[in-house]
Amino acid sequence: MFLRASLQAEQLDLDYDAELLYVGAMFHDVGLLEGHRSEHERFEIDGGERRPSVPRAARPARGAGHDRLAIDRAAHDEAGAELPEARGAAGALGVQYDVLGSHFDTLTADQRDAVLAAHPRTRLETGMIEVLSAGVREKPDTAVGTMMTDILEVTVRGYMRPNVCDAIQNSRFET
Repeated sequence: MFLRASLQAEQLDLDYDAELLYVGAMFHDVGLLEGHRSEHERFEIDGGERRPSVPRAARPARGAGHDRLAIDRAAHDEAGAELPEARGAAGALGVQYDVLGSHFDTLTADQRDAVLAAHPRTRLETGMIEVLSAGVREKPDTAVGTMMTDILEVTVRGYMRPNVCDAIQNSRFET
C-alpha cells in the first residue's frame, strides 16, 4: 500500500507526510488479525489503536481534517466516496489502488512493474477476501456503510446486508 500510495500522491502532486503514511500503511490492516481485533470496532480503528505512539509534534492536528482514524475509515468506505484531504487521500488512494485497481492508469507500466517485482500480489484476489471476512464476520455491524458488506455477502452463508430503507420505514418513531 505505501509504495502505491506514495507513487500516486507524487503523480497527483498531493502534499503528504511520507513517514506518517508509512506508519499508517504498516498498521493499516492489523485490526484484521486475530488477537488485534476488538469485539465492536471497525478493523481500521483496531489497527489504529495498535499503532505505536506518534510524537505529538509529528501528529496531525485534530479537528483540522487530519484524524488518522478517519483517514483509515475513508480508505474503506464506499468506492467513489469523496477522498479526504491530501494527507488521507494518499492512504485512501493506495488502498483503493492496491486492492481494487482503482485509478490504475495514474501509475505508469514501469512503476507498476517495479512495485510488483518488489511486492508481488501473491493470491491477493482470494487471500484478501478471506482475511477481510475473518476480520469482520464476528462483528458484522461494523461492515455497514462500507464495501465490507460485499465481502460478508460472498463469504458468510445467509448474510444479508442491512437496508437503510428498511431501517427508516421500521423506525420506532411515530409519524
